[in-house]
Amino acid sequence: MLLLILLSGAAAPLASCELVAWLLRLRHRWRVYRVPFGIGLVVAVILVTAETRLDPSLMAIGGTPQRALALAFLLGALPEELLKLLGFLVWLWAGGGGDPRHRLVGAVAVAMGFDMIETWLQLWQWADRPELWLAMLAQRALLAAPMSAVGGFVVGVWSAATPEARGGTFARNLGIGWLAAVLAHGVWDGSVFVALGRLGAQDAAGAAAAAVPGLLGAAAIGGSAIVVGLRRAGGMRRLREGETDDRS
Repeated sequence: MLLLILLSGAAAPLASCELVAWLLRLRHRWRVYRVPFGIGLVVAVILVTAETRLDPSLMAIGGTPQRALALAFLLGALPEELLKLLGFLVWLWAGGGGDPRHRLVGAVAVAMGFDMIETWLQLWQWADRPELWLAMLAQRALLAAPMSAVGGFVVGVWSAATPEARGGTFARNLGIGWLAAVLAHGVWDGSVFVALGRLGAQDAAGAAAAAVPGLLGAAAIGGSAIVVGLRRAGGMRRLREGETDDRS
C-alpha cells in the first residue's frame, strides 16, 4: 500500500512539472526542476512538522463559514505560499533561475514538490478506507494538483517578466505574483473548508463537489494573473525563446 501511495501521489506533481517544461521547450527538463522540486518537499515537511506543534483545536475545520475562511487564509494559504516563496528565493539565491524560463518552471516545481507531500499525507490518512482513499486520490489529482500548479505558474510567470532575477522591478513583479497566488489559494481552500465544515471530513468527495464554485473563482483569479503576467513578459513565445519584455 505504501508503494501505491508513493507512486500515485507523485504522478500528478511530476507530470505538471514536465508539462510546463515541455511547453517552454526546455531540454534536460528534469535537470531544470529537480532542485526546486526537492526544495518544495523540504518546505512542506517543515510546515507539517510545525503544524503538529499547534493546538489541534486551531486546526479543526468546522463552525461558521467565516471561521473556515479565516482558517483557509491564516493557516492554509498564507503560510504555505510564504514557505514556497522562501524556498523559491533560496533556489534563486543559490544560482538557479538565471534563465527566465527556468524561473517559471522552478516556481511550479516548488509548488508541486509541496503538493506531493500533502497528497502523500492525505492518502496515508485514508489508507484503511478504500472508497475514501480513491475519492481523495481523485480530488488531489484532478483539483488540488492543478490548483497548486496554477499558483506556482502565477509566481513563476511574474518572476520571469524581467531578464534577471534581481532589482526593484523583479521584486515588485514577484510580489504581485505571490499575492495573486495567495488570493487564489485562499479562495480555493476556503471553499473546501466551508464544504468540509458542512458535510464532514468523511464526505471528501461531496466536499470537493460542493467546492467547485470556489475552484472556478480561484481558477479565474489565477488565470487572470497568468494572462497579465504573460503580457508583461512579452508573451509565451518570448519566454520560449528565453527573452522578456517587461512592461512596467
